[in-house]
Amino acid sequence: MRRLAAPFARSILGESAPDRTVGDGRGSRKGTAMPQLVRFLIRHAAIGIGVAALFVGTLLLLDVARLGTLVWESPSGFVAVAALTAALGVTFGSVQMGFAVMLLGQEADGSGGGTPRPALGPVPVRVASRAGRRPTRHDHRFQDTRRPFDWD
Repeated sequence: MRRLAAPFARSILGESAPDRTVGDGRGSRKGTAMPQLVRFLIRHAAIGIGVAALFVGTLLLLDVARLGTLVWESPSGFVAVAALTAALGVTFGSVQMGFAVMLLGQEADGSGGGTPRPALGPVPVRVASRAGRRPTRHDHRFQDTRRPFDWD
């Protein structure tokens, strides 16, 4: 088990890992490396979980809404802290992963990837004149505002 923990820790920290045994440690699938995208997601999920743990610790330390007092005086306070940390870990981990994935196409200078859009500008359009046209009763521009509902 110790052999698997070190590569997993290296993958979270972002170090490049050589091809290694994955599975039960007896060589069942030799040469299978963890894909780069999976390492990327695990690393950012771990960052989000760490931020959640710091957030819970700050909530307890600052005693926000007397939450710290409630946890320390309750006999099952550890369970409450574990549940809160797990729930916030899932939330913050998911947000961090989504944020990291959405920033994948961004360059360092802030310009995004993709195809550049063409510059938009005015286009001349030919329109027929309405000078000789008689207004009809359904033409809303010529309605009598004194009797708006009188159509007869």
